This record gives sequence, C-alpha cells and structure tokens, in this order.
Amino acid sequence: MIHPDTVVTCHRNADFDAVAALIGAGLLYPGAALVFPGTQEKPLQALYDEALQYLYAFTPARDIDPSAVRRLVVVDTRQADRLPHVRLLLDKPDMEIHVWDHHPDGEGMVRADFARVDARGVGSTSTLLVEEFERRGLRPRCEEATLLGLGIYGDTGSFTFTSTTARDYRAAAWLKERGMDLGVVAGLVRQELSKEQLLALNDLLESAEIHQLGGSILAVASARLDGYLNDFARLAPRFMELQPCQVFFGLGAMGDKIQVVARSRVENVDVGAICARLGGGGHRYAAAAAVRDRAMPELRDFILGQVSIQANPDKTAGQLMSSPVVGVEEGVSLREAEAVMGRYGLKAVPVFRPGTKLCAGWLEHQLAVRAVSHGLGAQAASDYMQRNFQVVDMGAGLQILMDVIVGARQRLVPVVGGPELPEQLEPEAEASRREILKERPVVGVVTRTDLIRLFMDDDAAHLPQPRQRARRERNLARALRSRVPAPCVELLERAGRMGTKLGVNVYVVGGFVRDLIMDRKDRCWPDMDIDLVVEGDAIAFAHALAAELSGRVREHREFLTALVLFPESGLARRPTRRNATCAPFGAAVSGREVRVDVATARLEYYTSPAALPTVELSSIKMDLYRRDFTINAMAMHLNEGAFGLLVDFFDGQNDIRRKRIRMLHALSFVEDPTRALRAVRFEQRYGFRIGPQ
Repeated sequence: MIHPDTVVTCHRNADFDAVAALIGAGLLYPGAALVFPGTQEKPLQALYDEALQYLYAFTPARDIDPSAVRRLVVVDTRQADRLPHVRLLLDKPDMEIHVWDHHPDGEGMVRADFARVDARGVGSTSTLLVEEFERRGLRPRCEEATLLGLGIYGDTGSFTFTSTTARDYRAAAWLKERGMDLGVVAGLVRQELSKEQLLALNDLLESAEIHQLGGSILAVASARLDGYLNDFARLAPRFMELQPCQVFFGLGAMGDKIQVVARSRVENVDVGAICARLGGGGHRYAAAAAVRDRAMPELRDFILGQVSIQANPDKTAGQLMSSPVVGVEEGVSLREAEAVMGRYGLKAVPVFRPGTKLCAGWLEHQLAVRAVSHGLGAQAASDYMQRNFQVVDMGAGLQILMDVIVGARQRLVPVVGGPELPEQLEPEAEASRREILKERPVVGVVTRTDLIRLFMDDDAAHLPQPRQRARRERNLARALRSRVPAPCVELLERAGRMGTKLGVNVYVVGGFVRDLIMDRKDRCWPDMDIDLVVEGDAIAFAHALAAELSGRVREHREFLTALVLFPESGLARRPTRRNATCAPFGAAVSGREVRVDVATARLEYYTSPAALPTVELSSIKMDLYRRDFTINAMAMHLNEGAFGLLVDFFDGQNDIRRKRIRMLHALSFVEDPTRALRAVRFEQRYGFRIGPQ
C-alpha cells in the first residue's frame, strides 16, 4: 500500500491518446502515482508490456491508500462511468479533481476544481499537455515526445480526421523538434491487420449500406463475429479508405453485445452524441459504444434515424403531420372503425371524445380486424383503444417524434394546436405539461410511415437516399454461365423473359443458388432442383412458362404452387461450356423430362408446432425469411435488366464462406422439427458447423 498525495489516471480501455496524456500529466504533477487501468488495443498492450511498464512506475489502483490522496488528475475523459477503478477517490467529498480532456460535455460528468477542456480547438488531449509543456518551458525526453506524438497521431487519424486543428500540427512540430521518433509512431499507429480483422473488414465492406445525406455519404456496415475481436475500432479508418464516405458506423456482433465504432468527417453529424444515446461516448468525430439491448436491424435503423435527425435540425411535427386528421369517436363500433381505416388505407387512427377533436386514445387497424374476426365488431372502439399515449405540439422536433414512435412504440402521434409548451426537466412538471397538451384539439398526426418517408425521400436535401446494399448488388450471371449447363441457363433466361412479359418479378431460390455459390459438382442436368418464386400469380406464370416450353402443369392451389414438367426438346440446345461428364451441376443428359417448381412469394405461419403451414401472399423477402437456414435463404433475380442479381437479406454468402449453418429465427426448429435433421445432414455433407442458436 502506498500513500500518494496525487493520483493521475485515464479512462478504462485506454487508447494511445489516453496513455500519452497520462504520462504527460505525470510530468506536470511530479511525485504523482500513475494508474494505468488497462487496454483492449493489442498494439498499445504490446507497447506497455515491452516498454512502458519498465520506463514508468505505474501503480495498481488497489495498492493506493484512498485516505492519503488529496488530488485526483483525470485525463482524456470526464465521464465517471469510464473511471470505475478510482470510484473511491471520485466519491471523496474533499477530493481536489483536475481534468484534462478534449471530449464534449455529456451525461455523468465528474465535478472538477480545475479543468483544461477544449472539445473543438484540439483533436487530442495530448495536444493540451504539449501546449502546457511549452507554456511552462518544460522539455520532455525523446521517449515522452514520441509517446505524446503517438497520442496526437492516434486521435487525429494521422491528421486526417475532421477534428484535427492547426494546434495539433503545431504541437506535433514542437515534439518533432524535441526528438519525436516518427518511425516508432508510424509503426504503432498503422499496423497490419490480423486474419480475423481482415475477415471482419471484408464483412463490413460487403454488408455496407450507403446513404446520401445532402453532400455527405453515410455508410452503415455490420459483421457477425465468432468471438471477441480486439481493436475493432482500427477497422474504421481502413473501411473509409476502401469505401469512400464521410460518416461511418461499424457494427460488430460479438457474443452478447454489438460493438459500435463511429467516425465522422463532417461538421453536421456528431457521432459522439449518437453513441452517447447508445450508452457509449467519444467526441464529434470519433466515438464508440457497446450495445446489449438492441438487435442488429433495430440498431441500424436507430443510427439511420439519429443521423437523419442531425441532418434535419429544423424539421417539426407541424411540417411533417398529415392534416386534416381522420379519426373516430369513442362511441363508434369496432366494425365501423375498421371500415374507416380500410376506406382510407390507414394503419391506425386517433379516437376522439364525443363531439370534439380531443384525443382519448388511438386504435390500430390490425387489432380492429382481429377483433371483428372474433365476433367483437359491435363492441365500442373505446374498449380496445390504446389509452396510454402521448401527444405533441406543432413545434416538436424529430428527436421527440422518434422517442415517441420508436422508443415508446406508438405508431401514431397526434399533433395538437395552440402555443408551444417547452419540455420540462422535472418529471412531475413534464407529466403536467403532457396532460395540458391532451386537452387541446388534434390538428394532425405523424405516423411511423411519415418518418420512414422522411428518411428515405429521394428529393429532400440532407436526407438519406434509398439504401444500396453492396451484398445485394453482386451479380451471379457470369458464374451461372460458367458453372451451369447451357440448357439450364436457357431455362432461367426464358423464365425471366416470361416474368418481364407478365409484369412479375421471378427468382430462382434456395438450394440452386447455394450450390451455384459453392460451385458444387455433384448435380447433373436435368436432375436438378430448380425452384422459382414469383412475386405475383405463380400458377398463371407456370401455365405461361409451360406453354412456352411445350410442357404441362400440376397445380397445388392450396399452397399457391405449381409443378412445370417439359421435355428437354422444349429448350433451345446450346453446347455446354465444359466437357466433363458431370460438369458443375453436370452435363446435359438427352431425352429426359425437366421438372421446375414454381411458387408464389408467400408467407407461411404455423398455428401450432409441427402443423402444416398456413400460406398467404407476400414478398420475396418474407418468402426467404420462412426458410430453414441462411444458406438456403438466397435468391437470384431472373428478369431482364436484373438477370443474375443476388438477393441475400440474411448474410447467407458469409455463412457459406465461414462454413456455418445458421437459423433465420429462434422458432425455426419448433415450427418444423425436421429442420434439425437437415441441419445435421448439411453439417455432415458439406463440412459445415451448426451455429450456437
């Protein structure tokens, strides 16, 4: 146990800037105990193990007598929750606390008796320390100059981040004059990526969703990792080099959490504020968070919404609302309410007090439909409406609307007239304000669809453009023509042309696409499983295709499917591109009948475990979602103009590359127990491994 007067420390999971500032502050506070809380960055840990622990006398926090400490110096953070190792010192009422930091204000800031904080004027905390050295006339050793330079280079992205300022350049120049070794800095700042990091970077690049925000480009990318990946943040600058963008959010699924790393090179997008809402931190241009309470799709949507909010700071409920408002009164029946919503194509309506436009609740169309189907159509709408709701005034901003629609899961937000009432900090005062607003007449509504339309509007300035997913844009046409016999290619091309002629989208799906990507060579034409999915009337399409190929049709109307059978002579013969007796998928065998399964894109649901499915019309995405595993949930577009485009909503390509069998949802085996047997068969046949679900 030691008894220092002063303790200097930085935040847990330290980076180069934090450690450099920690050691630099030790020079400004002679005799202080240096507490290094550890790091998850491999280059920094290696530097600590090989050099820093021998050059400097670090002390574990547990070896310090808290009663002896009079002054605590904190560098590179002001957030108390990032300083758990000195919690006892922070909680001492008579503790003198000094802070050196370049991060912006946020929640949970430590109190400070002295603060040297500049969130906009410098790009690193090390710069603040260097300026203080210069002011005091202190000359660091070459080791300290190199380490402080490492802190500046690390937190400014080698002077490429938008947060970099002229003061950072001047501080680096001052350090160079005093012996900073740029060779050491370069070797530590930019290290080669490990195999695991390269795989993760590839996943990020392939999964990237690109959005145009006015003159800036946002990229949101994700990677599913088998375990914890050190230095995930190092992938951010590499990604931005390979995929040009001004704002980047990388999401890494690691065990029970999703690690978020964010970078911004534009003034109007503060990634630090967005990560703070996720429980993380950082500054305007670089931030991170560890998220445990959101699924990947929900997290992507949250990020897109938050960036859009920052890009549209002046949008209000009054500008976005639909008016005049369509609603029903409390006394109307559920059947009448359902008819109103059906007539106007509404998913929800406000319910008004009789004879007024004062909101008493809101009613969902789906709930009304289900209630009517159960014979409750004569019941009053007020008996089934949502009574726990919020209203907003016309001046409410996008963040308030997002909090209500997304956070509180309120599909519809009534907008009331009258003067604005500012939000209150005290919970009781805010509750009173909300009750006052409910006594005002409703003049319009903002719905979830309105927000989606706002975020996806092509023509609006500073708004995200429709998503472009790199993975979905992969075209398999070349692979198809080189790996598959010509008659099969001809069949798929003619099916696509027929779909275009009939005005429906046609896809080949499932095992065919999986085997094409895997380049399997054990299937022979015409004994191949060809499954087509039609976004429309599959039975009508099947009859048209059969007529084209001189074939016949077996209908299964209950399941919206059909089987097309036709002789090989129905296809225009072309020479195969390989001479093997069983080329990839095999060579053609003459005189055989070809079978093609055609299905309507459909949604299946199960009324009970292991029951036969109930079938409804749906889209290609929902059709793929009902399948067993991600590797079987891919499709290839066949229509003219899009022939060969791969549709992969669920990352099946990546699972094939990683030899992984992954279910699409948790109830997959419950709904169809035979899927467990298929999983084992795939595992044995292809050398895959079954995922942890």
